[in-house]
Amino acid sequence: MPWAHKNQIWSRVHILDLSNLYLLLLQSVLQKETPSGRQGYYFAEDGIQSWKYIAEGIAKEGKDLGILENGEVGPIELQEVADVFYKGSLRDAEGVLASK
Repeated sequence: MPWAHKNQIWSRVHILDLSNLYLLLLQSVLQKETPSGRQGYYFAEDGIQSWKYIAEGIAKEGKDLGILENGEVGPIELQEVADVFYKGSLRDAEGVLASK
């Protein structure tokens, strides 16, 4: 999906699903049922995620619960997020929330 990162949409997979896949894949490779090395390259994903969609859902619920005045989502500077959640690390904030 070449458009995915432009719109800040990423593929995702749950860590438990991924660990189960690794276990099954390793067992299969060891039993020589599945190619590995240059002949075996595997990807895992279970849908897509957008921080914007998540923020919109939180805003809607916050308004419905009376915690927020409105259900609107607005822009925020990446450095502000870094300062609050990532000890000021712009690199960490960008890697998690704004990478392209």
